[in-house]
Amino acid sequence: EDAVIMRHAAGTSVTGPLGEGATIVEYMNPCPRLLMFGAGHVGRALAPIAASLPFHLDWFDTRPEFSGPGVTITADPIGQVLAAPPGAFALIFTQSHALDYDLTRAVIGRGDFAYCGLIGSATKRARFEKRLIADDIPRAALSTLTCPIGEIGLVSKLPQAMAVAIAAELLLVQEALAKRRGEPVRTRHAL
Repeated sequence: EDAVIMRHAAGTSVTGPLGEGATIVEYMNPCPRLLMFGAGHVGRALAPIAASLPFHLDWFDTRPEFSGPGVTITADPIGQVLAAPPGAFALIFTQSHALDYDLTRAVIGRGDFAYCGLIGSATKRARFEKRLIADDIPRAALSTLTCPIGEIGLVSKLPQAMAVAIAAELLLVQEALAKRRGEPVRTRHAL
């Protein structure tokens, strides 16, 4: 039978009945933070998927007209980056290349994010890398930037297809990090 998963108040264990008389207990580290910047087409397609994955989703936009369930409108997205805990994941796909750059610089400049994903092309990445180096970001830190995001082999640029690809990429990164640290790979999400 399938386990019934329940989240405990502490957020550190998952328990549920598994058939007659059996119980499964899985201890997890708290879910990492996923800071998502941008509530446009890709953000709106990705948010419900990301919210169902083993991440704590914080979704931001600067435009009041993009407010909605789950979206925090902020005039200070850089402040959100600076306030994030170490090991957080960041996804950047705002309406502005300038804001995308500022967010990317802030995330990579911290040096302790687990992932920095930026929507765009290889050309955008090259332009950003050149500017980041000019802004004294060490060349070695650029390896933490993933751009374009969601490059898992899908050709479609439909927001829904991109959302699935980005979600898969996040899970692959999360699993690789867990293996590198010798932690169990997350197989369930606390509801």
